[in-house]
Amino acid sequence: MSHRSAILSKTSDTLNSLNSDIYSGETNLSLTIEARISKKYAIYLPKAVVEAVGLKEGDKVLLRVTGNTVLLESLQDPIELALTGKKFTSIKPEQIEEISLGEQTGHTKRAP
Repeated sequence: MSHRSAILSKTSDTLNSLNSDIYSGETNLSLTIEARISKKYAIYLPKAVVEAVGLKEGDKVLLRVTGNTVLLESLQDPIELALTGKKFTSIKPEQIEEISLGEQTGHTKRAP
């Protein structure tokens, strides 16, 4: 096994491990594709990778470097995540108003 194949294999194992940690309960994707570094150290992601992860032009990614392994992780836009992501709790406007009034009352009592 060549050095490059060993790195790709190690990266694939790491990705599989991360996928099972992050997406437990969902189908895990395992994809290994070789890419080339071009001028100015640019890496062009193959279409299969972009489609598998759901990236689009302008999306942000996080690069993690551990030893000689580089992990590229998709970052979701916080607003898009808030609108379309899984909801963990729910609060009604009346509850927000009640909390707000309580906070305001506490601040006005302390005022000179």
